[in-house]
Amino acid sequence: MKKTAIYTSCASNYIPKARVLAESVKQFHPEIDVYLLVVDTLPEGFSLENEAFDHIVAAQDLGIEDFERWVFGHRIVEACTAVKPFMLRHLLQKDYEQVIYFDPDIAIFTTLESIYEGLEKGSVVMTPHINVPEATTEAIKDNELNSLKHGLYNFGFVAVNNDETGRAYADWWAERCYFRCFDDIAGGNFTDQKWNDLVPIFFDNVHLLKHSGCNVATWNYAQRKLEGSLEKGITANGQPLVFHHFTGFDSGAHLLMRDKYGKDMPAALELSHWYTDSCDKYAQENLETIKWAYGFYDNGEPVQAHHRPLYRTRMDLKESFPHPLSTQKQGKHEISYFGWLEQEGLTNYAPPIGKTVRPFKGFIRDTRFELEGYINRTHRLSSWQKRGAIKASRFILGMLERNKAA
Repeated sequence: MKKTAIYTSCASNYIPKARVLAESVKQFHPEIDVYLLVVDTLPEGFSLENEAFDHIVAAQDLGIEDFERWVFGHRIVEACTAVKPFMLRHLLQKDYEQVIYFDPDIAIFTTLESIYEGLEKGSVVMTPHINVPEATTEAIKDNELNSLKHGLYNFGFVAVNNDETGRAYADWWAERCYFRCFDDIAGGNFTDQKWNDLVPIFFDNVHLLKHSGCNVATWNYAQRKLEGSLEKGITANGQPLVFHHFTGFDSGAHLLMRDKYGKDMPAALELSHWYTDSCDKYAQENLETIKWAYGFYDNGEPVQAHHRPLYRTRMDLKESFPHPLSTQKQGKHEISYFGWLEQEGLTNYAPPIGKTVRPFKGFIRDTRFELEGYINRTHRLSSWQKRGAIKASRFILGMLERNKAA
């Protein structure tokens, strides 16, 4: 069997879920090396000694250029997904012949032979969100339209061979995630996932894994009939359940979709109860309550959602405040980024663009307000070319106005 690595990526609060994944992998494949990629500081006293993980890697050690400023531009989910291709590239540079990624909220229920078979057919193996057309209007809205918005393939999983195509894919994916890995559906981007719609176009030898037992999740219960039991084995459309994705478990979305499409499937209910008990088993240290290291300034104040896009789009701010989480004075301006936000009255200012946007006219109005607010509301640091930025912003506003008139 080829030497294989499996990895997952998360912040420390998701370690209990990652433990469930690691234990399930080891149950069926003790020979596989399991890596935990942590986009956070590790909890105090955390050790591999009693863990199913074989290795732990910190995201800041992956050699990502300008990591401190780069990671600050991302919210927690964006950051945990943005680092995935860099870890893939890191593992492909080792002596692993195959590398598989699983989201931390996935569990394995049988051997991974179907994935290995996929890797015999392609250098990159991906799973679609759904495999067949939906049969009801409600399911079309929930699944087909959502696939068009969020990406056709679910990137809670990807498998890659360590060959020329696999390495080229990892490099491309890393470059795109470094450039843009944000939850910005209106802007055409949904974290690391939406980029991968392009993979079958850009790369040859891509295999779409349509095994009904792979990447089973509540969103595709409408077309996947779960039968059996954990004791005797669960099947999806008659095929063995390979791995189940428990996405939305904490938010309640998992239960909502389970009850909508799986309420008449006892196996689906058993899986939910099993996953709840399994997560509780590995959460004795209350890791779910840990605050994300990149979510707070060093004075304890939380980083507000609007602090991040403002910082990442303003070169003067990035140049002046190379340590954005520090509240110590930095550089010639004798102020920190947090201090600058306070000075500008923006510590708790929420731009309207963050609200739910309904009609297109409202989008134009709110975008104009936000852009004009960033031009007129804040003072520019001396290194910033104000005239060019205003010119660029007015060009964008002009385009919005033309679309409005049309």
